[in-house]
Amino acid sequence: MSYSSSDETVVTLASSKANGIGAGIAQLTASLDGVSRQITLAPFSATLTGIELNQTSSTIPSDGSFQLNVFGVYDNGQSINHTSNATLSSQDVTIATISSSGLIEPVSAGTTKIDISYGAFSTTHSIEVTSATINSIQITPVVACKAIGSNQQFNATATLSDGLGKLKESTLEIVRFHQGQMMVLEFG
Repeated sequence: MSYSSSDETVVTLASSKANGIGAGIAQLTASLDGVSRQITLAPFSATLTGIELNQTSSTIPSDGSFQLNVFGVYDNGQSINHTSNATLSSQDVTIATISSSGLIEPVSAGTTKIDISYGAFSTTHSIEVTSATINSIQITPVVACKAIGSNQQFNATATLSDGLGKLKESTLEIVRFHQGQMMVLEFG
Protein backbone atom coordinates (compact mmCIF):
# COMPACT_ATOMS: atom_id res chain seq x y z
CA MET A 1 0.00 0.00 0.00
CA SER A 2 1.36 3.44 -0.88
CA TYR A 3 0.21 6.78 0.52
CA SER A 4 0.63 10.33 -0.71
CA SER A 5 -0.38 13.87 0.27
CA SER A 6 -1.27 16.57 -2.23
CA ASP A 7 0.27 19.26 0.02
CA GLU A 8 2.98 18.32 2.52
CA THR A 9 2.93 21.81 4.04
CA VAL A 10 -0.56 20.87 5.32
CA VAL A 11 -0.38 17.08 5.91
CA THR A 12 2.57 14.68 5.85
CA LEU A 13 2.37 10.89 5.90
CA ALA A 14 4.52 8.49 7.87
CA SER A 15 3.56 5.00 6.76
CA SER A 16 -0.24 5.08 7.11
CA LYS A 17 -0.34 7.85 9.75
CA ALA A 18 -1.33 11.38 8.69
CA ASN A 19 0.23 14.31 10.56
CA GLY A 20 -1.29 17.79 10.40
CA ILE A 21 1.52 20.28 9.79
CA GLY A 22 -0.37 23.51 9.06
CA ALA A 23 -3.79 24.92 8.36
CA GLY A 24 -5.22 24.22 4.92
CA ILE A 25 -6.67 21.41 2.80
CA ALA A 26 -4.87 18.34 1.47
CA GLN A 27 -5.97 15.29 -0.50
CA LEU A 28 -4.62 12.01 0.86
CA THR A 29 -4.38 9.09 -1.54
CA ALA A 30 -3.98 5.41 -0.68
CA SER A 31 -3.09 3.08 -3.59
CA LEU A 32 -2.71 -0.66 -3.96
CA ASP A 33 -2.50 -2.72 -7.15
CA GLY A 34 -3.80 0.09 -9.34
CA VAL A 35 -6.78 0.90 -7.06
CA SER A 36 -6.73 4.30 -5.34
CA ARG A 37 -8.97 6.08 -2.86
CA GLN A 38 -8.78 9.68 -1.70
CA ILE A 39 -9.90 11.55 1.38
CA THR A 40 -9.72 15.24 2.17
CA LEU A 41 -8.16 16.49 5.40
CA ALA A 42 -8.41 20.07 6.57
CA PRO A 43 -6.18 20.68 9.61
CA PHE A 44 -6.77 23.96 11.35
CA SER A 45 -4.80 26.06 13.75
CA ALA A 46 -5.65 25.71 17.45
CA THR A 47 -3.82 26.72 20.62
CA LEU A 48 -3.23 24.35 23.51
CA THR A 49 -4.80 25.92 26.62
CA GLY A 50 -4.20 23.14 29.14
CA ILE A 51 -4.16 19.42 29.88
CA GLU A 52 -6.70 17.16 31.57
CA LEU A 53 -6.52 13.59 32.87
CA ASN A 54 -9.13 10.85 32.68
CA GLN A 55 -8.84 10.77 36.51
CA THR A 56 -6.89 12.94 38.96
CA SER A 57 -6.32 10.06 41.39
CA SER A 58 -6.70 6.31 41.52
CA THR A 59 -6.56 3.40 43.92
CA ILE A 60 -5.02 0.26 42.48
CA PRO A 61 -4.99 -3.23 44.02
CA SER A 62 -1.53 -4.79 44.21
CA ASP A 63 -2.28 -7.09 41.25
CA GLY A 64 -4.11 -4.50 39.14
CA SER A 65 -3.15 -1.65 36.84
CA PHE A 66 -4.59 1.68 35.69
CA GLN A 67 -4.57 3.32 32.26
CA LEU A 68 -3.86 7.04 32.64
CA ASN A 69 -4.86 9.21 29.66
CA VAL A 70 -3.61 12.76 29.08
CA PHE A 71 -5.79 15.07 26.98
CA GLY A 72 -4.69 18.34 25.43
CA VAL A 73 -7.44 20.96 25.66
CA TYR A 74 -7.50 23.53 22.83
CA ASP A 75 -9.01 27.00 22.47
CA ASN A 76 -11.46 25.72 19.84
CA GLY A 77 -13.04 23.35 22.39
CA GLN A 78 -11.32 20.26 21.02
CA SER A 79 -9.78 17.66 23.37
CA ILE A 80 -7.12 15.33 21.94
CA ASN A 81 -5.51 12.31 23.60
CA HIS A 82 -1.76 13.03 23.85
CA THR A 83 -0.83 10.31 26.34
CA SER A 84 1.91 8.80 24.15
CA ASN A 85 3.44 12.26 23.57
CA ALA A 86 3.30 13.43 27.21
CA THR A 87 6.19 13.15 29.66
CA LEU A 88 5.13 10.70 32.40
CA SER A 89 7.13 9.74 35.49
CA SER A 90 6.52 8.23 38.92
CA GLN A 91 7.75 10.13 41.96
CA ASP A 92 8.37 6.78 43.71
CA VAL A 93 9.04 3.77 41.48
CA THR A 94 9.09 1.49 44.56
CA ILE A 95 5.28 2.12 44.81
CA ALA A 96 4.20 2.34 41.14
CA THR A 97 5.69 2.69 37.68
CA ILE A 98 4.20 4.24 34.54
CA SER A 99 4.93 3.32 30.93
CA SER A 100 5.27 5.78 28.07
CA SER A 101 1.76 4.74 26.98
CA GLY A 102 0.30 5.70 30.40
CA LEU A 103 -0.14 2.27 31.98
CA ILE A 104 0.38 2.52 35.75
CA GLU A 105 1.50 -0.71 37.40
CA PRO A 106 1.83 -1.21 41.15
CA VAL A 107 5.09 -2.38 42.74
CA SER A 108 4.19 -2.32 46.45
CA ALA A 109 1.54 -0.90 48.79
CA GLY A 110 1.75 2.83 49.47
CA THR A 111 1.06 6.22 47.89
CA THR A 112 2.89 8.22 45.27
CA LYS A 113 2.22 10.70 42.49
CA ILE A 114 2.69 10.57 38.75
CA ASP A 115 4.16 13.73 37.19
CA ILE A 116 2.63 14.59 33.82
CA SER A 117 3.67 17.30 31.37
CA TYR A 118 2.69 18.14 27.82
CA GLY A 119 3.58 21.34 26.01
CA ALA A 120 3.90 24.14 28.59
CA PHE A 121 1.47 22.44 31.01
CA SER A 122 1.97 20.01 33.88
CA THR A 123 -0.07 18.29 36.58
CA THR A 124 0.06 15.28 38.89
CA HIS A 125 -1.97 12.10 39.37
CA SER A 126 -2.19 10.65 42.91
CA ILE A 127 -1.85 6.88 43.24
CA GLU A 128 -2.68 4.64 46.16
CA VAL A 129 -1.60 1.03 45.83
CA THR A 130 -3.45 -1.23 48.24
CA SER A 131 -2.44 -4.70 49.39
CA ALA A 132 -5.82 -5.97 48.14
CA THR A 133 -5.95 -8.30 45.15
CA ILE A 134 -8.67 -8.76 42.53
CA ASN A 135 -10.90 -11.76 43.32
CA SER A 136 -13.33 -11.44 40.41
CA ILE A 137 -14.73 -9.06 37.79
CA GLN A 138 -18.43 -8.71 36.93
CA ILE A 139 -19.33 -7.10 33.58
CA THR A 140 -22.84 -5.79 32.85
CA PRO A 141 -24.77 -6.13 30.70
CA VAL A 142 -23.81 -9.76 30.14
CA VAL A 143 -25.47 -9.81 26.69
CA ALA A 144 -25.94 -6.81 24.44
CA CYS A 145 -27.56 -6.87 21.01
CA LYS A 146 -26.78 -3.73 19.03
CA ALA A 147 -26.87 -2.66 15.43
CA ILE A 148 -23.63 -2.67 13.51
CA GLY A 149 -21.82 0.61 14.04
CA SER A 150 -23.59 1.40 17.33
CA ASN A 151 -22.09 1.87 20.79
CA GLN A 152 -22.72 -0.12 23.95
CA GLN A 153 -21.83 1.04 27.46
CA PHE A 154 -20.43 -1.73 29.69
CA ASN A 155 -19.70 -1.49 33.41
CA ALA A 156 -17.08 -3.62 35.11
CA THR A 157 -17.03 -4.06 38.88
CA ALA A 158 -14.01 -5.72 40.49
CA THR A 159 -14.44 -7.52 43.79
CA LEU A 160 -11.29 -7.06 45.83
CA SER A 161 -9.87 -9.21 48.61
CA ASP A 162 -10.54 -6.40 51.11
CA GLY A 163 -14.26 -6.47 50.19
CA LEU A 164 -14.26 -3.18 48.31
CA GLY A 165 -15.19 -2.79 44.65
CA LYS A 166 -14.07 -0.28 42.07
CA LEU A 167 -16.36 0.70 39.17
CA LYS A 168 -14.90 1.34 35.72
CA GLU A 169 -16.99 2.26 32.72
CA SER A 170 -15.93 1.52 29.17
CA THR A 171 -17.58 2.22 25.84
CA LEU A 172 -17.30 -0.68 23.44
CA GLU A 173 -17.73 0.26 19.79
CA ILE A 174 -19.11 -2.59 17.72
CA VAL A 175 -17.83 -1.96 14.23
CA ARG A 176 -18.84 -4.95 12.14
CA PHE A 177 -19.62 -8.61 12.02
CA HIS A 178 -17.31 -10.97 10.17
CA GLN A 179 -18.16 -14.62 9.45
CA GLY A 180 -20.80 -14.54 12.18
CA GLN A 181 -18.42 -13.20 14.85
CA MET A 182 -18.41 -9.71 16.33
CA MET A 183 -15.17 -7.87 15.61
CA VAL A 184 -14.35 -5.44 18.42
CA LEU A 185 -12.07 -2.72 17.15
CA GLU A 186 -11.94 -0.25 20.01
CA PHE A 187 -12.48 0.09 23.74
CA GLY A 188 -12.93 3.65 24.99
